[in-house]
Amino acid sequence: MNPASELKQETYRIGIRSTIFLLLLISSSLFLGFSMNFSIESKIASLLEKNLKNNKRCPINFEQFELGALMTGISFKNLSLSKRCTGLAPINFTNASATLGLPSVSPLGPSLNTNLRDKFSNITLNSVHSINEHAFKVTSKKLDIKTLSPFFKNVKLSGQFTIDANARTTTKRIKSMQLRLKSTNFKLPAQTIQAFDLPSLALKNIQVKASMKSQKTLDLEEIIIGDEKSPIKANITGKITLDRRSFQNSKLDLTAEVKFSKEFIESFSILNLFLDPKKQDENGYYKLKIEGPIRAPKTPQLIAP
Repeated sequence: MNPASELKQETYRIGIRSTIFLLLLISSSLFLGFSMNFSIESKIASLLEKNLKNNKRCPINFEQFELGALMTGISFKNLSLSKRCTGLAPINFTNASATLGLPSVSPLGPSLNTNLRDKFSNITLNSVHSINEHAFKVTSKKLDIKTLSPFFKNVKLSGQFTIDANARTTTKRIKSMQLRLKSTNFKLPAQTIQAFDLPSLALKNIQVKASMKSQKTLDLEEIIIGDEKSPIKANITGKITLDRRSFQNSKLDLTAEVKFSKEFIESFSILNLFLDPKKQDENGYYKLKIEGPIRAPKTPQLIAP
């Protein structure tokens, strides 16, 4: 080959390498310059401030946040759902974290894996988000009733639950929801309800199955409380007409079949003034109608079997 030709080709190759190196250098300089002058974290902080803290319908506050590796996740310290979110008192979590998951087909969109913790409970929330629809799955093997205490402001409850819930929503309403709750150590501490002084009740077993097909009504398909050894055994069905502004104002429309142990009636003899043995069924159950707002239900009415 002609030496002049070889020199020309080598010069061309050197020129290409120099050009590529120069482009990489310029790109790196621009990226570093952008990063130094426009912090990614500050941009995300601004977005979080706008979309979480300043959300009018459901403000979510937090002390600080931290981005995960390659910005595929984010964690919050002391995250709080405001009263507007719950309709009651705020709900606080000491730690909350979310990471991106694999894309979903139904609904079509990205997924998030979220973990919420406080000193009582550990809750997992898996969600999928599309333009028009959102899907949520909530699970927990350790959900202490203390975490949900704002929803039961006038009643003292104690116990740990497992939960399995699924919901689909649009940006404006709940399309559907299914809920399953279970506990083996449910207890009502001693307290006064509707002017009655109740002793401590270790009910132990409780199972709840509920569903929602509209944003207005929560259908209680089955609530089983206690067993044959419990002071009270009850089966409850019915519905709750929801008040969007305040859960405490939501209205109960429930039917309950309740059986009291002999020991419980002896220790709580005032029940004899309200219970009519003639209205017991053959298995010893009383049938009751429970109505009124959650914050102050009406006195249960006995129904003849």
